Amino acid sequence: MLGASGFLGSYIFKRLYLQEKNIIRQSRKKRKNFIKIDLLNKREVFKKLKKINPKIIINTSGMTDVEKCENSFHLAFKSNVVSIQNVCEYVKTYNKNCYFINISTDHLYNGKGPHKEENINLINNYALTKYLGEVMSSKIDSINLRVNFFGNNFIKKTGLVNWFINACKRKKKIFLYKDILFSPLEINSLTEIISKIINKRISGTYNLGSNNGISKAEFLNLIGKNLKLNLKFAKITSSSNIKNRAKRPNDMRLNNKKFEKKFKIKLPNIYQEIQKFCINYNNY
Repeated sequence: MLGASGFLGSYIFKRLYLQEKNIIRQSRKKRKNFIKIDLLNKREVFKKLKKINPKIIINTSGMTDVEKCENSFHLAFKSNVVSIQNVCEYVKTYNKNCYFINISTDHLYNGKGPHKEENINLINNYALTKYLGEVMSSKIDSINLRVNFFGNNFIKKTGLVNWFINACKRKKKIFLYKDILFSPLEINSLTEIISKIINKRISGTYNLGSNNGISKAEFLNLIGKNLKLNLKFAKITSSSNIKNRAKRPNDMRLNNKKFEKKFKIKLPNIYQEIQKFCINYNNY
């Protein structure tokens, strides 16, 4: 598993480990119980993956900070494109039966949603480099999953939900955006689905999110109310009031029908996912 030390990677590992899967975790830094692989070093990628000879590779690595991607296209390209290119070249050259699961993003869309897979609209470097990563992975037996997810990030305590909960507890003034729409999955729902995808080995590109999209303002307000947080300092506003930042999509809602039909899985709606998160919040 590539990028296994991150937020999503750590949750996927936990689920697969409980299913008694044999998982080797990659990290770009030296860590206990991880194998260190510099994904930008093709020679190193080839050497270490040849030794492992994986049947499946799950990619959760990459640069996800939109501002950093916008300010340094070179770094974003290396992190989100070159790394995947190196792994895919290994597969094409030495391990053609290997199945590649690539975690992509809903940032590939803009304009009025819910969006179908063919309706991409790239408006920043993050979206562009993630799309180019999909192009690389599509050259081998792979699946690209365009996702958005949320949960309790116990690795770094960062992310939208952790930021919101911490701000409410500290009574810090924050702004919630009523015009940014998305359809995320709760992270345990996502990892459960990924564990099923592994066994099916279906190729292609698919949206994978909750049904019935929601604004980020309503999303966070519902979490706050369910967790009985102090919402006095959370102000609802429009994202157009944000100055001097990279362009971002306003509507990232996903049309999941292609995925549901192909995998015969009925995806939950966003309100079910919020309820699931709030019920389990203290047990993550």
